[in-house]
Amino acid sequence: MISVRIFFGILLILFFGSFFLVRYSNRLRIIEKSILIIFATYFIALFCYPELINIPMNRLGIENQIEIFFYTYIFLSSWVFIKCHLRLNRLNSKLNTVISELALLKVERGNKDNNNI
Repeated sequence: MISVRIFFGILLILFFGSFFLVRYSNRLRIIEKSILIIFATYFIALFCYPELINIPMNRLGIENQIEIFFYTYIFLSSWVFIKCHLRLNRLNSKLNTVISELALLKVERGNKDNNNI
């Protein structure tokens, strides 16, 4: 049983190791990675010690073990939705900046061509 846990632990590290790389250029990415590391650590600990599931169940007043996985899924999916929405807004603002700069360059080139005639 221990060898299976070690095997799955190594697989988790190999598959999800790239998610834990942190870039210091963006504060939101650091917060996302921190939250992901906390959840991954909890789920790895839960995999190794299944009795840890009783701690949040008792604090939240949940009676059925399956319910905590649904609540966790709801929380994580809403977090992913908000994260994607923030990234889309950031990309939209960058795209608007690039389009406005290109429009200004086109206008400047048009003015230079009209002045040369």
